Amino acid sequence: MRKTVVLVSNEPLAYREAIAGALQMLCPHAEIVVRGDDLDAAVAAVRPDMVICNRATALARTAHAWIELYPDGARAATVGVSGACDAVPGIDLGALATLIDRVATEVGPDSLAQME
Repeated sequence: MRKTVVLVSNEPLAYREAIAGALQMLCPHAEIVVRGDDLDAAVAAVRPDMVICNRATALARTAHAWIELYPDGARAATVGVSGACDAVPGIDLGALATLIDRVATEVGPDSLAQME
């Protein structure tokens, strides 16, 4: 069975690496990919089920789920799942892990086909 692919592409680098490391421990069933380059290029190359970034582009929003961490310095995250979008105050690693589990359940083993 294919793992749920999560692209971690937020800034700064130390946050990106810390979040990715924690998610690898919390969600061993997911493939955590860390990329700090151009978000659209990373999404096109990785084709993730979920994107964690600072500002979601139109292409990033094609993933099943996307999270903008603290956009414009706000004390909340913006979370989009299956077309719905909500502000989530004080998001933490537990919430990110729970979202990965939800995405894994919703997309199932055929998630690559959804982006084609």
